[in-house]
Amino acid sequence: MRQTKRSATGGIGVGSRVVYHMPWGTLNAEVVEDRGNIGWKGRRIMRIRPFLMAVDDPEPFEVPLKDLTLAE
Repeated sequence: MRQTKRSATGGIGVGSRVVYHMPWGTLNAEVVEDRGNIGWKGRRIMRIRPFLMAVDDPEPFEVPLKDLTLAE
């Protein structure tokens, strides 16, 4: 896994606590990898690990940066 310490747009970078916006609600997560601008039309892709109560160590998955906001 490639990890980058630099901050992405909006101050979101590796280690940031974020909220992932889905059609049916939101999910709290942590950014574990900045994959860079490898998405469709150069979208920046982030790998996030969700915080789930029922799962001890959930698998991280990739989402576009535009779907994330910093958690408060």
